[in-house]
Amino acid sequence: MNQFSTTRPPTASRGGRSIRRPLQGGVHRLGMNRNALPEIAQNGRFGIPVNEAAEAPESAVSRRCRKAGVVAPRAIAFRTLPALGRSTKLFGQVFGIIVPLCCILVVSASGSPRTLSDRKLFAKGRTFSEVCAAAARAKAQLIVSQQWSVTTAVCHANVWFTRTGSITYRGGVVLSGLVDGTLDTHYIREAGGTLSISDKNSTLYLSWWGAVADGTDESSKFQAALDTAHTNGGRRISISYRPSCYLAQNLEFYSNTTIFSDTQATCVKKPDGGGLYQMFRNNSAAPVSNVHFRNFTIDGNRGKQPGVTGDSGLYGIYFAGASDSSIERMVIKNAYTDGVVIGCSGRDLDHMMEAGTNVQILQSLITNSRRNNVSVACGMGTKIRDSELSYANGTAPEAGVDVEPDYEGQHVGGFQIVDTEVHHNAANGVLLQPKAEHDLTMSVLNVNSHDNGAMGLYAVDFGGAGDLRVSGGVFGNNRGVAGIGLAGWARSAVSGESVYGSLRGILLSANNPHAWLGPSVVSGTLYDLSVDGPRITAILYGVWLAHGVVQSGGENCIPYFPELPELKIGCI
Repeated sequence: MNQFSTTRPPTASRGGRSIRRPLQGGVHRLGMNRNALPEIAQNGRFGIPVNEAAEAPESAVSRRCRKAGVVAPRAIAFRTLPALGRSTKLFGQVFGIIVPLCCILVVSASGSPRTLSDRKLFAKGRTFSEVCAAAARAKAQLIVSQQWSVTTAVCHANVWFTRTGSITYRGGVVLSGLVDGTLDTHYIREAGGTLSISDKNSTLYLSWWGAVADGTDESSKFQAALDTAHTNGGRRISISYRPSCYLAQNLEFYSNTTIFSDTQATCVKKPDGGGLYQMFRNNSAAPVSNVHFRNFTIDGNRGKQPGVTGDSGLYGIYFAGASDSSIERMVIKNAYTDGVVIGCSGRDLDHMMEAGTNVQILQSLITNSRRNNVSVACGMGTKIRDSELSYANGTAPEAGVDVEPDYEGQHVGGFQIVDTEVHHNAANGVLLQPKAEHDLTMSVLNVNSHDNGAMGLYAVDFGGAGDLRVSGGVFGNNRGVAGIGLAGWARSAVSGESVYGSLRGILLSANNPHAWLGPSVVSGTLYDLSVDGPRITAILYGVWLAHGVVQSGGENCIPYFPELPELKIGCI
């Protein structure tokens, strides 16, 4: 028997009468074979096989349901199957009416917003304020598809811009509702006015100000977006991907701003011959907080800056006195000077002393800077984690990261570099040069610093009172005088390291009165360990010196006894 049979269901005799038995599952009077029911149940809803049903086009009511977040199945368009009879067709028609009707009731109860287009009102000569007022009274979302020229206006309705909609504002415009629109469209044009967007959750899109990455300098469009974010108390600014780089420079950012893209391939590039300008910076007299750069590329275009002399300016990102800010999943490359600078703020540009706190560089690649990839001149608790610093070259210091205050009193304590690869920089990989600072601590943890032109780590405390911890890293094939070089630290601890491929494995220079070398594997092509200078005492515990070769110069040095598990070596 076919799945949809015209044969009548089986009957039974009861008291001389023929009784029609209902089919399994409560389905009856459809002329179906009972044995086919399990298969039918698997095929589709209402006993209709998938290949026998077609989804009806979405109606206006269903579309309204979906936009309101009410999940309701669309009406099923039943094919006319003679075997199913008129009752099934009628059921499909009734179902197609009931479901949208229920949806209307649910949508009405949920208070789903209506929409109101500005097109007809625009044609009638209404002002933007009048159109907004009409939408607000109707509790409707205003769909802006026309080009409005506005002097001053306050709009309390939620606003959605289509690709053709725009506002040119010459005075003060306040959008107090939700603001959104079609992405990658230019719909807010500035003509010397100010724009206020009251909703704190609104994301600003750079394309709203007309930035399209067309090869022209779009700095003014970037700055308009940054200024709008600032006047509204801070916002997220999204940079849409384009196949070409946006050209921009000298962009001032403010507190409570996040600049991001959906893909790291989105690029902002310094124009050719752009002058001595940082690409992104804050006002050095106005320290910032809660500023974040996320997931795009900054290209300093160092090879096309003719006529530029000196090393000031031309940074990728310059933080002056920043706190609680971050650079995350970024690529910063080809800076003429430094990829990232973390410095002090202050009104005296020649002697800025106000340090920020807690700036982090996370999961980022900073490479091919002409001076340093990262310079930390001033800032407490700076952290670099899960990043790569490579190929700094051009002019000294040429380090992967250089922690070096410009003046006495600029603080850099609490610096950490963790789980980071530092390689192929022209000079030192990690360069630490703090000045006199109270309670100074620094940490180099699980760092792989290799193939640099000088030392993998060179740490000199010029104040002579700091604590340094180096743990769990690899320092290999660095071409300087040592893989690790330490000088001037009141207390230093090195453990869990693998050091190889340099002239000396570890070099302890002058003024290391309490150096502790814990379990490590240390090898140098000339000396595994070199103790070279006055006022050094090193305690070695469980250190494996590959060649057993130690240099300790001068007559006042403690001898080395390789057979002891713990020993002292040093020079008075």
